[in-house]
Amino acid sequence: MLSNLLRDLRWRVLGVAGVIALMSGGVGLASSPVADAAVASPGVLQGFGTNTGGFTGGQGSQVVVGPGGGNPACEGTFVLPTANVSFSTIPLGNNNYELQWHLVLNAVSQNYLGPMVDGNMTVAGVNGYLINPPYSPHTELANYDFHSSMSTYQRIGSSYIGTLHADDMVDFGWAFKSVFDPNRGAYADTSCQILPSS
Repeated sequence: MLSNLLRDLRWRVLGVAGVIALMSGGVGLASSPVADAAVASPGVLQGFGTNTGGFTGGQGSQVVVGPGGGNPACEGTFVLPTANVSFSTIPLGNNNYELQWHLVLNAVSQNYLGPMVDGNMTVAGVNGYLINPPYSPHTELANYDFHSSMSTYQRIGSSYIGTLHADDMVDFGWAFKSVFDPNRGAYADTSCQILPSS
């Protein structure tokens, strides 16, 4: 499953041993051998957003799901234990879409990491294929809105360049490190589906 691979890769890239378990719902990191080894000592705040229990849509408490019925739509805000990630999709015509996102670390993460963080999208995928992450690493204030967008992508290890379409599954994994205490980190993962415009 791509989400397990995303978690494994993030742990390798993040390079911080340990987890402070601040997870919502029943999604667990324990299914990953790399993460199992990391659970031994504290150091990383974790958040995972594929469960609809951690998702709040734009209106009320209604959960928006994809056509398959089980995948959160790439619309609205994912409320994770470490951050809030807001998505919106823009139709570009011919069933092509642009996905926009905004990630803001929550107060728990900001307090834990301190005033400055190194933020990076360490891993990304579309429809089960790893892609070159569409976000460059940079250092910002901990309350910064880490934002960007994507309409095209390139698969890792391939010359294939794709365009986002309706029903595509998109997975993102972000990692953050404290600038002042490099032994402290946080991550946020999301998995969502592009819905066709109505």
